[in-house]
Amino acid sequence: MKKAIFLLFIAIIFNFDTKSQTLELYNNNNELLNYGDTLTILGDVQITELKIIVKIKNTLTSDVQVTCHKQYITLVEGTTNTFCWDNSCYPPHVFNAPAMTIQANTTTDKFSAEYYPNGIAGESIIKYTFKVVNGDSAWIFVKFSISTNINYYTLYHFNIYPNPATDYLMIHAPINSIIRFYSLEGILIKTINLQQENAQISIQELKKDCFYILEITKNKITKRWKIFLQKK
Repeated sequence: MKKAIFLLFIAIIFNFDTKSQTLELYNNNNELLNYGDTLTILGDVQITELKIIVKIKNTLTSDVQVTCHKQYITLVEGTTNTFCWDNSCYPPHVFNAPAMTIQANTTTDKFSAEYYPNGIAGESIIKYTFKVVNGDSAWIFVKFSISTNINYYTLYHFNIYPNPATDYLMIHAPINSIIRFYSLEGILIKTINLQQENAQISIQELKKDCFYILEITKNKITKRWKIFLQKK
């Protein structure tokens, strides 16, 4: 009898645990996130926009409906933020987005969050929750950290120079950091996996006399710069 009760208890626990893992969350480097993780996005007062993409995987063998919700933990006065969900983008005053279908065993990248510091330094923390309709939830916190002090970023071992640049950039970042170049319109142009902490990378193929957004990501920390590539 005791054995039967024990096995029933284990089955209930296992079933509860299984149901609580409907969704898996991944960062833009396809690294699995834990529920409640804090992702840190670094910028300075010269950057106009910080952006993060979180991928959501449905681990079930059936389709699910998932809604998205935003909650301010702390918000720097004067800054603004938006988020996009299922091909629709929502202004700062919208905190809840309607359900979208995530197919069985499928990962979607149709969530992003944007933060606009408007030249104001400080840290804002925003919680994003992804809730399965009539089911469980997954959530992460995003810390948007804006500084006026360039030395602040040496704490995270991220640095680039020169800026403006011509044919090459020197990048100081942890090994296996992911480096991405975006146009100001948000189009991904170039991706590099850093193989050494201090590396010189070629940017000769990129169009000159243009601004770009350079992004470095390692684990749960991302830093963005606005850089200018000029002709020799």
